[in-house]
Amino acid sequence: KPSSAASDVYKRQTWYLLLYLAGFIGFASIIFGRAACGWACPIGFLQDITKGRKTKSEFDKKMRYLKYVILIAIPIASYITKKLAYTDICPVGGLTATLPHLVVNIHGYTFTPFFIPKMINVAGFFVLIFLLTRGWCRHLCPVGAMMAPFNKVSILQIEYVEERCIKCFKCAKVCPMQINMPFDNRSAECIRCGMCIDACPTNAIFFKFKWQ
Repeated sequence: KPSSAASDVYKRQTWYLLLYLAGFIGFASIIFGRAACGWACPIGFLQDITKGRKTKSEFDKKMRYLKYVILIAIPIASYITKKLAYTDICPVGGLTATLPHLVVNIHGYTFTPFFIPKMINVAGFFVLIFLLTRGWCRHLCPVGAMMAPFNKVSILQIEYVEERCIKCFKCAKVCPMQINMPFDNRSAECIRCGMCIDACPTNAIFFKFKWQ
């Protein structure tokens, strides 16, 4: 049947797109780790502007694993629902696509049952980023969860020379991801933003490619 054939083509195209995106993210992450989160993500830029509260509580540390749960749940939900289910409720999609569409052409927008849940998540997103620095990146972002494991093996690293360090911990104070710097300089949470490097008065930490 034509409808069945069209459905099969759509499914293949969807999987090809997902594989392409995963491959591109993996390739970039092998080179730069999570640097895209610190230098290229508009949502990250928005969070830096809000300057949420900094915390290193035990609850905060445990909640950081939530983004990995979300990452695993996305393909499972897509398989069960036979659609890209996460996009229906993703607050980032609501912020970057749904709201601009409504502003530009509200009459051309097709409202679905997921509109209200998505808007609730958008509101929750703003609450989170005002409460915590980089709250979305630290706890909920599935793309960040994809990139995070590559931090350990990426070509670009943050090098720490303890002999130069005067233990002023200015690097830890400015870190938006609240990493235990300078000692945890290879953390999966590091977004390679370089704020710690700028804050270090003795150049004890710096960017370094593995071949250098």
